[in-house]
Amino acid sequence: MMKNLLVLLLAVVALTAPVFAESCGEADPNIVITVTANGNNLDVTFSDAEAVPVGVSFQLDITGAALADPNLSTIDGAFNTPIDWAFDNQGDPNNFTNGTQTPVALQGAPGVAPIGSTSFSVSAGALGTDPNIAGAIATIALDGAVGGVTLSPDCTRGGVVAADGVEMDVTFVFDPGTPVCPTCPGDATGDGVVNVFDLSNLSLFLQTNGLPPFYNVPVTTNAEACRDRTGDGVVNVFDLSNLSLFLQTNGLPPFYNVPCP
Repeated sequence: MMKNLLVLLLAVVALTAPVFAESCGEADPNIVITVTANGNNLDVTFSDAEAVPVGVSFQLDITGAALADPNLSTIDGAFNTPIDWAFDNQGDPNNFTNGTQTPVALQGAPGVAPIGSTSFSVSAGALGTDPNIAGAIATIALDGAVGGVTLSPDCTRGGVVAADGVEMDVTFVFDPGTPVCPTCPGDATGDGVVNVFDLSNLSLFLQTNGLPPFYNVPVTTNAEACRDRTGDGVVNVFDLSNLSLFLQTNGLPPFYNVPCP
């Protein structure tokens, strides 16, 4: 019977918590870079600062997704010199024409990061302009739903550089927003199919993370959103019973597979 299923230990990708890191220098004032998951994109925004950055370069390491065509990633027109795009397109007459460039760069080497990268940099300079940094400055196009982001300064390109040429202190923040299951509720293993292996995964998750009597675990990650069968923002024994009934009603032995829509 399904209630006697063996609990299996299966790997689950969890969304990283917000990450904070300093820029390459010790100069003031501080500026905050926020990267927010927006569907299959990452939106990069800057807070207002007393000094104006004329160069921005930081590294992103992502899980659960990969870089789409780098030419789909954009940056505010004030940052008109993505030097790595220029490096790869030295013979292009549109080398410094806004709208024809990408800010996506390789980590630790010159040039544009390729499609499918999970570790890359965002780098651009403001040549001969006075950039207005309020609001979004970049959108990085990804394939897949991002599971986590680690941010750090790209010190090989100077980090964030102010108008007077000094490196600025920076706080990086990743805000995942509302967790969303990238496949379908009940797919605890993330393989696109709801079956008894998800039931085992959910059971082990509650035994490991919850407390009696209901084993409540608030939903804070994409993986937990997939375990929240009832959609109430909490993973608990009610999701376990809901999933068990769903499989008994919709699946067929031996694994009771139900593909995600």
